Amino acid sequence: MIISEKVNVKIVGKNIRHYKALGYNDIKRFDIIEIPMTHLTKGSHVKIVVKCDYCKKLVNKEYKALLSERKNSPVDKDCCLDCAHVKAKETSLLLYGVENTLQREETKDKIKKTTQKKYGVEYISQSKNIKMKVANKIKNRSAEEKSAIRKKREKTTLERYGFSCMLTSPKSRTRLFETQTKASFQQIEVFKMIKKEYKELAKFNFTYSHLCLDVFLKVNEQKIDIEYDSSYWHNPKQDRKRDEFLKSEGFKILRIKSGKKIPEKTILINKINGLLLSNKKYATIVLSDWNPDSYAYEGRAR
Repeated sequence: MIISEKVNVKIVGKNIRHYKALGYNDIKRFDIIEIPMTHLTKGSHVKIVVKCDYCKKLVNKEYKALLSERKNSPVDKDCCLDCAHVKAKETSLLLYGVENTLQREETKDKIKKTTQKKYGVEYISQSKNIKMKVANKIKNRSAEEKSAIRKKREKTTLERYGFSCMLTSPKSRTRLFETQTKASFQQIEVFKMIKKEYKELAKFNFTYSHLCLDVFLKVNEQKIDIEYDSSYWHNPKQDRKRDEFLKSEGFKILRIKSGKKIPEKTILINKINGLLLSNKKYATIVLSDWNPDSYAYEGRAR
């Protein structure tokens, strides 16, 4: 809804004829005159006040841009930038019967055909060249760029959801760990052995901060994180970063490095007791089938 009734315009060579035809005879170039909003030319860049039909907020919009929006949209409503996605949904529902055109099978097929023609794959994420470009761009970011990206992400998340990190939201953490903590057979067996020895002191898939611990053990105020590392999912860089965070939080870490094998119970319990009875903060159990070099998946985080 347009709120402005009158606006100030500057007379220039392009609009002087238009305004003289409307009866503004005593004008010359570079004059600034007040006119009714309805006297503006269709191409005017003058900003007028518009009320958003969704949130009722008042915003300034160029008259030319507003006319273009109204002409190109079948939804007879004005919107602010924050409500643009709501209007887009209404438009898509009206024209195609779905909230997002990407939900249409015709659109999906067209995207696949275009991507296949340009890159030889159905989805852009399958292209090795694109993957390499993205990876190199991320890898070569400067410390200043990384810091700026992190701050911008935190600011946006805080404004939208009230949290600087979505994983600090109880709802998000619950959903994340419900969908991403499908345990392997080996993890379950390791937990059973620890549970049998330490009873209720052991917790499976325990959430701590933004992490999910395979097995959490707390004995006499000592906290231990026991992780089963399959070679396929192993990522040394991510593991080190994770371990350093947990150690800073007072944890000790035991990592079982294996392909598919499970450690003997006596070896497992002895390693845990060794951490409990010493000042060591880190220990490993390396089984015979551990060979990370035989797997080509080291770029993925656990």
